[in-house]
Amino acid sequence: MVNGSGSLPPHDKQSLRKEMAARRATLTQLDRLAYDRRLADIFCAQTFFHDAEAVLIYLAFRSEASTDAIIETALQAGKLVAAPQTRRAGQIMRALRLTNLQDVTVGEWGMREPRVGAEELIAPEAFDLIVVPGLAFTLRGDRLGYGGGYYDRYLPLIRQDALSVGIGYEFQVMDRLPAEPFDRRVDWLVTPARVIACAMD
Repeated sequence: MVNGSGSLPPHDKQSLRKEMAARRATLTQLDRLAYDRRLADIFCAQTFFHDAEAVLIYLAFRSEASTDAIIETALQAGKLVAAPQTRRAGQIMRALRLTNLQDVTVGEWGMREPRVGAEELIAPEAFDLIVVPGLAFTLRGDRLGYGGGYYDRYLPLIRQDALSVGIGYEFQVMDRLPAEPFDRRVDWLVTPARVIACAMD
């Protein structure tokens, strides 16, 4: 079991995914709203957000930390905002421009994505900032995703000076995670309690 300090014994990835998803789902609606509001306030106060002109950011699915307030702030600031569209065929992820939170539809995985017909494809090298979901993270930027590998394949396509930021709740920060050579780390991690510059080996 994951303990309160964020440490854990060795797990295989699949069992850890189930455990973390279950823990995240136990948050009450009131706690989730409070955490999401605080997380958005902290995120939008960061220099990496202010300096970014183009942002790729996920649209929250199920019990993921909400990004809606961050998206609204980015749009109001005149930033180019895009959200992922994923396709099972070829395990493809691409970035489609998002102009408002109402102009979305439900994609193949049941996740929100920019509405088909209003889509504008944005190249990976256009982004200054990529906001990445995850079930768990470590202080050095390791990330436990959902097993599809979409972000692990997409992140190598972005510019070297672009930043990737994981966001989640404090209990999602672990001491260590099972990692593979192809797993991509994030540069920064933001929770409702802190901002972490991830140490890169």
